[in-house]
Amino acid sequence: PYLVLDQLLGKVEMTGDCVFLDYGSAMGRVVAVAATHPIRRAIGVELSHEMVLIAQQNLRQARSVVCRDIQFVEQNAADFVLPDDVSVIHFYNPFLGGTLARVVDRIRDSIRRQPRTVQIIFVNHDHFDRIVGNFGWIRKTFEGRFYPEYSVAMYEATARSIESGKANS
Repeated sequence: PYLVLDQLLGKVEMTGDCVFLDYGSAMGRVVAVAATHPIRRAIGVELSHEMVLIAQQNLRQARSVVCRDIQFVEQNAADFVLPDDVSVIHFYNPFLGGTLARVVDRIRDSIRRQPRTVQIIFVNHDHFDRIVGNFGWIRKTFEGRFYPEYSVAMYEATARSIESGKANS
């Protein structure tokens, strides 16, 4: 729901130099909501060509958008190279297993290339917890529920945490 999404985005830095990325962006709803914040850039990554077209159309109809640098990338998330300026990442449980593990590797690689803090929002995060649970370089900062069947967790990864968690990643 938009209210929950807005509350979640209120828990992360969504101003100034923030670059927001939504993995599995589908029809672009999360990207459009993120773009209502005064962020530098918003990116949606989606495998489906049809969904990218719908997302672009939905963005054209969105109200209150203040971010002017918005793009939808049609690509498999496992192959998408995370830009080194992304600071907030959103997942609505878009994929599992090997794809998710590869995406986590790409997050780590990007932070190693360009040291910074990356905040991660993951809705229905059980799969994510199983993958990152032993890494030590992604720290859970918040966990909650909205509706009985939906959970959300927020995480933080920094260059310092990657260096200190090297043995576990």
